[in-house]
Amino acid sequence: MKLVRGERELLSMRGMSYFETPSSKASVLLIPFSLNPGESWSHSVNFVRIFERDREQWMRANISALREDLSARLAERDRDPNADKNVLVEVNPALVSPFIALFNEIFIWTPGEYSFELSVETSQKSFKSTYRFTLFESDSADLRKQTNDYKHGGGISWTHEHHGPVSVPIIEA
Repeated sequence: MKLVRGERELLSMRGMSYFETPSSKASVLLIPFSLNPGESWSHSVNFVRIFERDREQWMRANISALREDLSARLAERDRDPNADKNVLVEVNPALVSPFIALFNEIFIWTPGEYSFELSVETSQKSFKSTYRFTLFESDSADLRKQTNDYKHGGGISWTHEHHGPVSVPIIEA
């Protein structure tokens, strides 16, 4: 999938996993498969931006350090009989700031008109179709707000339930 805003290509992503049913909570690996004539396939697919090796290594090391700090702070809170176990603990801000910087560096979801080209390649045929959508200021703000939970490890080492997707109408171009 190639994503474009205006005339500028923002990124290209590969479909890596899909949801087997509409109610599936977890995705499964997308691997090559065969369809017989007349069959169709319709599933939600996760498209993933693959980072270069150095950045991936940096991410894993920093996520690990943040998780260790989070675990230590949770253990400390749990040892305190007077501590409110319903209050989220905050990790060391020095471990959070690199993730905020990375988010700001790679964040592309600014308000505007977007289009994306979906390409499906098979051994015998290729399929391409273009779609478009509009991202409004409120959509962009909702996505940016997810960094508010970084101080608790949310969105980095665990998924917060209110970090859902921003749903926008997509139409064929």
